[in-house]
Amino acid sequence: MAYFPLFVNLENSRILIVGGGNIAERRTRAILPFAGKAVIVAKELTESFESFINSEEAVGKTEVILRAFEENDVYGMRLVLACTDDLVINKTITKISRDKGIPANNCSDKNDCDFYFPGLIYKEPFTVGFTASGEAHKLVKEIREKTEAVIDEVLKK
Repeated sequence: MAYFPLFVNLENSRILIVGGGNIAERRTRAILPFAGKAVIVAKELTESFESFINSEEAVGKTEVILRAFEENDVYGMRLVLACTDDLVINKTITKISRDKGIPANNCSDKNDCDFYFPGLIYKEPFTVGFTASGEAHKLVKEIREKTEAVIDEVLKK
């Protein structure tokens, strides 16, 4: 199934990211320029993620809650990203979110996603997203990198 590309205004939105590892960090870095606030719920954060959270780029735009996910964490969220290393918890998070009418993304199961994270190029004011509907990640990455080189070349002019 193909996914429709949709650009959504998240400027005043709260995005829940559950997990403190590499995937949660990548997703936070990708969405933070667009979101009002990223709320990260995790038992712990990797050193790299913690460093990013304390960076100038993230301070004031992130809130970290160091504990296990609780059902009421989804309230008031525009999107929910389940990025733990526990498949059952991720599935539970997406089910709870959907039951509350909140679109969710399960990083461990492409079939349990209301939306995908695209290969992204953000060169203000331009945003370009690439997807193969959850397939061919390496090819999407290659196309994104080649397109970014072209954009950089054009913007230099």
